[in-house]
Amino acid sequence: SDGGESWSAIEVGKSASGSSLDSAVVDGAFAVVGESLFIGLNDPRGPARGVYRSSDRGASWQPIANGRLTNASVLALGSHGRQVLAWTQSYGVWRRSIDEIVASSPLDEPAPLRPFRMMPNPASSLVDIDVANLAELTVTDALGRRVIVTGASSFDTSTLSNGLYVVVARDRVGAVTSATLLVRH
Repeated sequence: SDGGESWSAIEVGKSASGSSLDSAVVDGAFAVVGESLFIGLNDPRGPARGVYRSSDRGASWQPIANGRLTNASVLALGSHGRQVLAWTQSYGVWRRSIDEIVASSPLDEPAPLRPFRMMPNPASSLVDIDVANLAELTVTDALGRRVIVTGASSFDTSTLSNGLYVVVARDRVGAVTSATLLVRH
């Protein structure tokens, strides 16, 4: 994070099957595609081979099942667009779509925020909104002033003047959506 001035080790730990990944020889086999990290293992002395993926910034790793690639000695990994490329010792170069890999794990890449509903609208007091994974909700008036900022899925409009407001919701991955709200007392 500081332009390569300092480095710290990542303790890889264990794979989903419980085998240790720390002792495996990783021959430059690392790639980042989207929000996923990939490591390719080449352990000539043990069972740690193949490609593993982490969707939680390296806290846990899942093997990528891909026929021969599952047990291949991976010498290098790369990415091209939304493809993961693996150069193996015995089986040549393989590629696989990141969309295909994460298709079995719907929680890996959250869906973008969808338009949300506010109830009631028009409002005169408490308003409830329906937004999954809400991080922040901002209400601005017609002059662009932020009049309410909250992380809650409901807010009180009783102190606001009558008029039109813009409600902006931001989720935990940074997706933003907005809707208009009419306040009428």
